Amino acid sequence: MLGPAIALLSAALSLSEAREIADRRNFGLQAAKAAVNASRAAIEAAGQLQNPTFAAGYGPDDPRYTAALDIKLPVLGQRRAAIGTAEAAARISETEVQVQQNRLHAAVRRTYFAFWAASAQVEVSSNAAKIAAELARLSQERYRTGGAPRLEVEQSALAMRRAEQEREDRAAEERAAHTGLDATLGTEVDAVDAPSAADVPNRTC
Repeated sequence: MLGPAIALLSAALSLSEAREIADRRNFGLQAAKAAVNASRAAIEAAGQLQNPTFAAGYGPDDPRYTAALDIKLPVLGQRRAAIGTAEAAARISETEVQVQQNRLHAAVRRTYFAFWAASAQVEVSSNAAKIAAELARLSQERYRTGGAPRLEVEQSALAMRRAEQEREDRAAEERAAHTGLDATLGTEVDAVDAPSAADVPNRTC
């Protein structure tokens, strides 16, 4: 039974899959949904009459046998008021679920895009570092054969070090973003899919 779940988490997640995982694993949201179920049950309970109570006794005096039946009937709109209160409580619980889910989905979206963007930056900076390293090597070779001045070698070496530092910085940002997404989803994920054009945040809004 664990195979499909592990396969899902080890594959690149889409944004919709990330939302679904967060919905299932967020304890606050699950507790809010449980409160909705309880409040709906309270509506049904408020509409029901209380069970009658029956009492019987035996004594030395007449009558020796006694019995009593107690039936509590709501008066002055008590039953309707109880139902109305329960329904209001249910609506509040349902609203709380929606609020919590909206907040959770916003956090998923934010951490999902942060991780995706950071991963893309790592790829770009890694390619740039490889190019800078190759240019530094070529400059060194040209210097050895007299085809390049020493200044060019030093400049290319400096550019290579800067590119490598940039790659390390982007990798650190990716690790931080990855941790943030894992914490939001409540589980570890390996990678995320590139978002569709409809999912990409519009920064002009």
